[in-house]
Amino acid sequence: MLIARGYLSASSYVSTLTNASLANIIHKLRMPYVGDELHHAGWNICSSCPDSKLKRDTFVLPCLMSDRVYFIDTSNARAPTIKKVLEPEEMHKHGLATPHTAHCSPTGEIIISTMGKPNGDGLGDFLCVDSETLQVKGPWTLSDKKAKFGYDFWYQPSHDVLISTEWGVPRIFKKGFGPGQSSNPDIYGRNLNFYSWTKRSLEQVIDLGEEGIAPLEVRFLHDPLASEGFVGCAVSSNIFRFYKTDNDRKKPRLVGQVFLGGSILSDSKIQVIEDQELSSQPDPVVVKGRRLYGSPQMLQLSLDGRRLYVTTSIFKPWDKQFYPDHVKNGSTMVKLDVDVENGGLKLDPDFLVDFGEEKDDILLAHEMRYPGGDCTSDIWLANP
Repeated sequence: MLIARGYLSASSYVSTLTNASLANIIHKLRMPYVGDELHHAGWNICSSCPDSKLKRDTFVLPCLMSDRVYFIDTSNARAPTIKKVLEPEEMHKHGLATPHTAHCSPTGEIIISTMGKPNGDGLGDFLCVDSETLQVKGPWTLSDKKAKFGYDFWYQPSHDVLISTEWGVPRIFKKGFGPGQSSNPDIYGRNLNFYSWTKRSLEQVIDLGEEGIAPLEVRFLHDPLASEGFVGCAVSSNIFRFYKTDNDRKKPRLVGQVFLGGSILSDSKIQVIEDQELSSQPDPVVVKGRRLYGSPQMLQLSLDGRRLYVTTSIFKPWDKQFYPDHVKNGSTMVKLDVDVENGGLKLDPDFLVDFGEEKDDILLAHEMRYPGGDCTSDIWLANP
């Protein structure tokens, strides 16, 4: 079973998909409020929590636009239900707003990254929630020094480090993308923020410069002893490697590429002036008679590394701006087969989840999760 997050023009959904073909939606859980904007999802308990008495049974869903956090009971994985709603006031009284990423921690806490203040200004911090009672405990950061902006995060206790990334000023990016704004470091972030895991304090800030505007998704290597990782920068379309010691993995190479949409398709109004990679603009992609609108956004790798699932929505205001046909027709979810021996990707022509199939209930799908955890939800700890 796979749970994919989507959102309707009015309210948001958690959609449950079957395991046999992963291509049939068997359940939709609608959120009770309008305009929440579900975005990312985490768990109350994951692989980093050593307490065997605690159970992974609650989905954590922060809302970008409303500052709510939904806690979803997944005891019945085929038909999850709402367990609790954390209202915005619980977050705002700690001076935090615009929640994004949720991870569990080894101490039995849920850590949720936040990107701003209640007034919409930028501020990078984290909110702690008790994983059993689901009560707010307060900010995670104990030091007075705060990050300028927030977004995603990952931690590696073996190296006493938590790393966070930056999007920008919430009250600005929530209105859409302004091309002239991205070069302003007071509007869009460009830093990697390194915290001491034990002291909960911001220790180092690395400015990625013009080539690193809007560093978003970040991951350490899954080896809990590794001290290096990668971050993707949205505006500049670059991937940076960060490390403590300059060895290993210094020269990644491209071994596969698949085009699944985007802005420069052959039937678009965009003319490519120079392209050092392609000889022509790629054609639109059609799977099972359905054209793929939008562009690849979220990725989820199967536990054996052989199947890569792809959805097409990032954030509704930006979807409307960049891909209006995508919003009108709804998202799709497709599958790429991964050649783990030789490298390479191949689109599966027989797999499609069409979130626009029901014309009175069009969805824009973003996050995907496996019920037992996956490589983007779970962080592993080294043996003591």
